[in-house]
Amino acid sequence: MSNVVLKGFQKRIIPQALDVPDSSIDRFFRNPKSEQFKQGFIDENAVALTFASKQEKTQKFKKDPKYNFLYDEQLKPYLDNIDYFRNSGSKLESKYLIEELKDNASLIGTNPGAYFIGRLTGGILDPVTYAAFSMKAFRTASGAYNLKKITAIAAAEELYKQTINANREKELAYFVPIGTAIVTGLVNTIGRLRSFEGGEAINKYNKQQLLLDGREEVVARTKLNNGELLDSRILDPNNRTGPKGVGADATNTGGARSYNDDLYDEAIANTLTGLENTGITPVFRLLKSPILQVREMITDMLDTKLLQNKNVLNTGFTTQSIESNIARKYIYVEEARRNTKTAYKDYLKRLYQENNLGQDSKFKKIEMRFKGIKSISEREFQRRVSFRLVNKDAKDPIPEVNKAASYLRENFFTRIGREADAEELFSIYSRVIIAGLKRTRDKMKKDGKKTTEQRGQTYTLAQIESRLADEEARLNNINATGPLREDYLPRYWKRDLIRNKIDDFKRDLRIALNNKGISVSAKELDEMVEDIATSTPFNKLPRDAIRPDETFDLSFAFQPSGVSKHLKNRLMILDDAYLMQRGWMESNINIITKQYFNSIMPDIEIAKVFGDVAMMGLKGPNAGYRPSIPQIAMEWDAYINKVAPAGTRPKLRADLIKKKENEIRDIEASRDLLRGTYGLTANPESGMQSGIRTLKNIQNMIFLSGFLSAAPDMARLIMQNGFKKGFGQTFEIFANQANREILKMSKKEANIVGEALDLAIAGRANTIGNVDEMIYGLNSVERATGAANSFYFTFINLMNVWNTGMKTASSYIGSTKILEWSEQVVRGTISQKNMAKLLSGSIDKPMAKRIIEQYKKYGLGVGGAERGDLKYSRVARSDLWDDREAAKAFGNALRKDIRTTIITPDKGDVPLWMNTPIGSLLSQFKKFGMAATQSVMMRGLQERDQNFFIGLGFLVGMGAMVDAIRQKAFDRDYSKKKLGDKIASALDRSGAIGIFSDLNRILEVMSDNDLGIAPALGAGKPYDATNRQKLGLIGPSGSLAYNLYEILLDTGSGNYDYTTARAIRRSLPLQNIWYLDGLFDKFEKGIR
Repeated sequence: MSNVVLKGFQKRIIPQALDVPDSSIDRFFRNPKSEQFKQGFIDENAVALTFASKQEKTQKFKKDPKYNFLYDEQLKPYLDNIDYFRNSGSKLESKYLIEELKDNASLIGTNPGAYFIGRLTGGILDPVTYAAFSMKAFRTASGAYNLKKITAIAAAEELYKQTINANREKELAYFVPIGTAIVTGLVNTIGRLRSFEGGEAINKYNKQQLLLDGREEVVARTKLNNGELLDSRILDPNNRTGPKGVGADATNTGGARSYNDDLYDEAIANTLTGLENTGITPVFRLLKSPILQVREMITDMLDTKLLQNKNVLNTGFTTQSIESNIARKYIYVEEARRNTKTAYKDYLKRLYQENNLGQDSKFKKIEMRFKGIKSISEREFQRRVSFRLVNKDAKDPIPEVNKAASYLRENFFTRIGREADAEELFSIYSRVIIAGLKRTRDKMKKDGKKTTEQRGQTYTLAQIESRLADEEARLNNINATGPLREDYLPRYWKRDLIRNKIDDFKRDLRIALNNKGISVSAKELDEMVEDIATSTPFNKLPRDAIRPDETFDLSFAFQPSGVSKHLKNRLMILDDAYLMQRGWMESNINIITKQYFNSIMPDIEIAKVFGDVAMMGLKGPNAGYRPSIPQIAMEWDAYINKVAPAGTRPKLRADLIKKKENEIRDIEASRDLLRGTYGLTANPESGMQSGIRTLKNIQNMIFLSGFLSAAPDMARLIMQNGFKKGFGQTFEIFANQANREILKMSKKEANIVGEALDLAIAGRANTIGNVDEMIYGLNSVERATGAANSFYFTFINLMNVWNTGMKTASSYIGSTKILEWSEQVVRGTISQKNMAKLLSGSIDKPMAKRIIEQYKKYGLGVGGAERGDLKYSRVARSDLWDDREAAKAFGNALRKDIRTTIITPDKGDVPLWMNTPIGSLLSQFKKFGMAATQSVMMRGLQERDQNFFIGLGFLVGMGAMVDAIRQKAFDRDYSKKKLGDKIASALDRSGAIGIFSDLNRILEVMSDNDLGIAPALGAGKPYDATNRQKLGLIGPSGSLAYNLYEILLDTGSGNYDYTTARAIRRSLPLQNIWYLDGLFDKFEKGIR
């Protein structure tokens, strides 16, 4: 059979060229007169090899009993092929074999491509291969190929080939069976699939089987606190006589559906790779849950770039996720930043006019300095806006500051406060705590107890009553002042400064309290200082407030969400303006708005969907919210009791209980990913945690090369949108006289959905570089490296500029595409494939009609309110739409399309361990590979259309272009690079194979380039991997650590040489910027 893994034959044992007389084999090859092709065919075809071995002429040599080929000096140049001589019995025979080896090398080396094709052809035409894939004996009852039998016969045949051809590569003895098993499995997978555009829907329902099937046990329906199961069909999952369940999303069901029907629809459509079944991400795991509501819950929470079965079958749409809703609201932060910046520009313009300096220009500020005209910096302007916000009665002498502050108060802080208040974000936990404490207090009094114990913790009646009084006071304050005080501004303490100057801070804190008419004791002041200096910048959420036995969990009250355990309500009133002026609090309004949004908006959006932030079901399932975690647990219990009732099938029951607990942990982890708190330790300010974040910032500046490496993004426009749209619409926009305005509108469209904001927030670059957004600037070093990181992405490697441009282009093309498809829905001409893409973007047929109605009223382009000069393109102008739900749906689809086209990692794209502090360091720069695997490979193989395959070619081509430019930058001749090396490099730089590129690199390094893509293509030779290369496999921190080790070792031992200079160069920020290579080359030569 054909070997599947073909390694660089030119550097391996080259099979002996057979001197075969004119025979049936020679006549067979007489027509294609290629010795190389013939040799390859014989080496891989069992029948041809058998005939050749029988007819092979052999040379007789006298055996020398003292001869050992391992000590033969003449064989030293042939150590790579030493196995070729293992049967030699004398020096003379070895000499003969050397000549034979040279002849064979010459034969194959003149045309290795013909030899490779011959070997491949010989394997394909091998009678054993043909028999295995055609005879019924090698098929299963279902018609699939029998993996075990075919693998076994492949192994047996390979053993036979090894026996009759002593010079055959020994590695094939294990590569062939493994490769055959992989290929057979892939063939079976493809065979089970039909074309995406196939006429009939896949007959899936009869094949979809759960553990529930065939069970005869009838169990009592599990009750929730407020009623029945979420979906009673779980007790009879294949029954289609009942009504559709409450949780499913089908839009075209065609009648009653079974539980299994809806369960299948929620799963990821087959990607041919099988990666969706690996469970490497929480999204992959939960979309394989046997509980329907779990599958629906994860897509309610996190985005997925992949199509679901309900999209492919056109039976339902993917819901708009909380992740998408949060991103769309980020326009709040951008509008706040722009307003403050505009206000500062207005301030400068007024100064220019008052001092007769004319219109604004880049040099006006310099001119003002020369003329002695005083003005404040933009940084000082931002600080003044913050002071104005915390001191509502003190107007700033600069009117533009007051104007900016008023805008932020009404359009940012109060706007968000109203949304939070509408979801009872500030009060719901207080009410739960008060009710629970009262219940516990009354029970203790009734039982005559002074103490109670829970989970090893003792609580006194006095503690409970004191805590109850505090919480009642807090709730009364919230009810009296509304969602936010008029002078409210979130506090972001500079804790490193506080800890270093604790006595000074105590003094200023007492003054800040006294300024508000509050006096405190020394003990209370110490408690406040301790709380401020040690409290985390985020809130941990409880797992449950009400325990299964209906008792209140007191730990929830004494470590509540959002309430400090030391800080009493009356001590929360401080003179923030004084503390900010003294430098104890962050005063940059742009940082404050960004951090406030990151901390509260996820909580708001989670509460909108699930009723409360912890997803505990505190408002009940009948209040219009999605099922909560306790309800999911109840549904799981019903499933377990049905499949493995208590007392029966104990192992299965234990396994299911464990799976239930794992899924609940995944749900909680997904919630914490949305909040930005997953993986954060109890003390994120510790030296280790702070060091990790700082190191990641530094490594971004050392290793990320910039926009050149992202050039393949241009090919993604072709792959995602097709050749005509990718090039045609791009040409039209640049040929149109109004192109600047149209691009502005397209950028605005992207901004509305939270994209193309990279110049302001560096979203894509930060995600790829694993920069934490929830934790910012907890000490001065982090603040400095964070600021340098932002500067680097914008002005040095230009990634932010590139990302903004590419996402703007993607928005322009994507908007047209979504509007075209929506119009095809209205006309009834849309294809099943394009309908699947719309459904994946949360647009079903009724919504598509609403979108077109809005486009006709407000849009620009073909079929819009205005045509302009556009022949093909369409601009939605969704900010003008009066149907806000249609605008939201359109925006959600556009955001998903932009992030899939210009590959941007989503929160659910990577394994959970990559979001832990250590994991994020080890996997730095790997998130892009995970996202590319899903956006490019898996999504492309789901669609399997010409756009994917044409785009794939462009993608690899762009990778080759990047490689050629990099080679030129390093003063290397790209034309002298081997073809196999060019292909391997192009594939790696293209991102086409995603995370497999990283896995391939691990394989190549650990095998000393014996295994992997490069050796398979004949690129490079075997080598001993260096320690730097091996350490680099654990991430950039490994490479940096080895560089620093080498520098210290060499300088300490006096062995400083060119390798030391290279290690110094590789450890410096900016060293990987392609246009600075020449400068760093000169620096490196200068320090040798």
